[in-house]
Amino acid sequence: MTKFFDKELADAIGYGAATHVAALASDLQADIDRMNAMRKAEGRPTIEEEEEAEKAWFRERMEAGERFDPDVEGWARDE
Repeated sequence: MTKFFDKELADAIGYGAATHVAALASDLQADIDRMNAMRKAEGRPTIEEEEEAEKAWFRERMEAGERFDPDVEGWARDE
């Protein structure tokens, strides 16, 4: 949980609330890790690998001149 604790957040919302956010983030990361392990066991890509393939698809189309929502374009370019 300590890797998710943010001092700036604690200063802004209080130590107790920031600790709660860190605990939620830690639980979420554990869930993501479990999902990725299950996906790998099934021979499927991890969530991150799948996302990278999706970003590549959008970048390909953007390079060909197709336009998307600015948020999607920023996500595809890792901005």
